[in-house]
Amino acid sequence: MDVLHQLNADGHTVIIVTHDREVAQQAQRIVEISDGAGGRRQYPRRA
Repeated sequence: MDVLHQLNADGHTVIIVTHDREVAQQAQRIVEISDGAGGRRQYPRRA
């Protein structure tokens, strides 16, 4: 994950597909997809 955070800090967009909520919580933005349809967006706070 450190490499992905560094890439993002360097200005790269990083897209991760996961079912792991702990991994998702590290993101700046979360788009939840259910039954093939996008919808709910979250902007979690990072410590």
